[in-house]
Amino acid sequence: MSARLLALSTAACLAVLQPALAASTFSGFAQGVLSLTAVNGDASGLTFEASVDDDDSDEIVEIDGNAVGDATGSAAFFDSFTVVSASVGGTAFGLPFGSVLASAFGQGSVSLGNEGTADVTLSFRFDYEAAASSGADDDLVEDASAFADVFLVSDTLGELVSISLFADVVGQDDPVSAVYEFDVVLAPGDLDVISAFVASAGLATSVAPIPLPPAAPLLLAALGGLVALRRRARA
Repeated sequence: MSARLLALSTAACLAVLQPALAASTFSGFAQGVLSLTAVNGDASGLTFEASVDDDDSDEIVEIDGNAVGDATGSAAFFDSFTVVSASVGGTAFGLPFGSVLASAFGQGSVSLGNEGTADVTLSFRFDYEAAASSGADDDLVEDASAFADVFLVSDTLGELVSISLFADVVGQDDPVSAVYEFDVVLAPGDLDVISAFVASAGLATSVAPIPLPPAAPLLLAALGGLVALRRRARA
């Protein structure tokens, strides 16, 4: 009976001493779609050129210890619209330490010009969305944060859309999904550049928690049982 009690006490002690698997996570997403919806006026002299930047070298994932992560950024131009997107995600595990940092971006621009003799009005639509979230099983030994940004800028009109979301273990900004419509009026000889930029980033760290003091009595009970058995064996 004493041997069985010793085994149960030891098992309970080890269960408490073994640190629980804890993790911290983050995710971020941002996307923008710029569309040309209408052209009013004499468009014979209109010039239209698009450029995008989706260089993979600008997408970063750094992992230390026990962690996983991903990051994707893209930008593309199709006929009359530009699509940019960026997303990140990561999880860090405290066994005994893990950290992950991820960031991504997408950028696209449209250059406009009027080489004609009359005004031209171009109508645009910008559909965008952004979200950032993070969480931690134990905010005493873990931390996580995430960002998501969307910007739309015109050389002639200035800043049109500016969204910056942030999330950490304390709270997070609400996701955003919206549409912004605007017109660009080009007089003869006028130029304009419309740029859309999205970015997301996140950071997570996790450290294995220190065993709690309540484990000490169980350890002492197990050792006491072992001493009792040895004394009985000697007797």
